[in-house]
Amino acid sequence: MTYMTPRSLLIIDEFGKGTNPEDGAGLLASLLEHLRSMASDMPRCLLATHFWELFDTTSVFSAQDFHLSYMDVIKRSQVETTARSIVYLFKLRDGYRADSLGGYCATMNGVPCQVINRAHLLLQLLIHHEDIGISCTRLPEREEKILQAAEEVARRFVEEVFDGKTA
Repeated sequence: MTYMTPRSLLIIDEFGKGTNPEDGAGLLASLLEHLRSMASDMPRCLLATHFWELFDTTSVFSAQDFHLSYMDVIKRSQVETTARSIVYLFKLRDGYRADSLGGYCATMNGVPCQVINRAHLLLQLLIHHEDIGISCTRLPEREEKILQAAEEVARRFVEEVFDGKTA
């Protein structure tokens, strides 16, 4: 990057891979700020990353500063395939894409539907900048019903044994 000029082509693939999400996003944001500060001296850049949150509608990096594109994967059920394969058809589209085929691939590899559905729910909370800690500490409905039933039994026991008696 030290020697790049406006005539350079800067290609970065999978920026931040192997970092924790905060470090990777922070490094990419810093790089984008640096490139944007170069104004007319900025080289042409081709960047591939999974840090889509830097480009959402609330971000400081908008389509005004960068031309955003993504590779759309089109799943075709009409194509004859084996039960455990995907035929990928790609199309370059404008904008950015915040979703992935992770859930689809997990389904194909036997991950239970309830796990995939839960992952999708947690992802939606993260996308909307909500606290997933609350959701993760909530008991599953089945366990909550068992706990409520046990609590009711305990209350009846206490009323039965200690009714009218003081300690």
